[in-house]
Amino acid sequence: MDYQTHSSLVMRAGNFEAAMEVFQEMRAEKCSPNVKTFTSLISACGRGGHIEQVRTVLEIMKESGIEPNAMTYNALIDMYFKGGKQNLAQDAFVEMVQRGLQPTSASFTILMSNFKTAGSYKEVGMTAQLSSFL
Repeated sequence: MDYQTHSSLVMRAGNFEAAMEVFQEMRAEKCSPNVKTFTSLISACGRGGHIEQVRTVLEIMKESGIEPNAMTYNALIDMYFKGGKQNLAQDAFVEMVQRGLQPTSASFTILMSNFKTAGSYKEVGMTAQLSSFL
């Protein structure tokens, strides 16, 4: 099994410490992570409650010359919402659009679901209107 596959499996399991360990092993072995690796790592941060680690992951991603895609932003948005950081989630969505990335139907589903959970019904309606432009 290659590092990409192994890291993806570990990260999907939600074990943040193990995911970071595999990620560091990949880097030590000069195995280049890809956008999926970083997106999985961001998701693992969220599942493990390690929101503060996301900045480090994003910095490493940028240093590696890898641009986040819509899936990466979806993971960020969901992680920020689940961590109680609604403003950061909204900022991530705006950044995604400003970078010229097309929000996916999953982007809008994540927004609406989390706004609803937070009781932000006005934002649910606005998001539903925006999603009609897809």
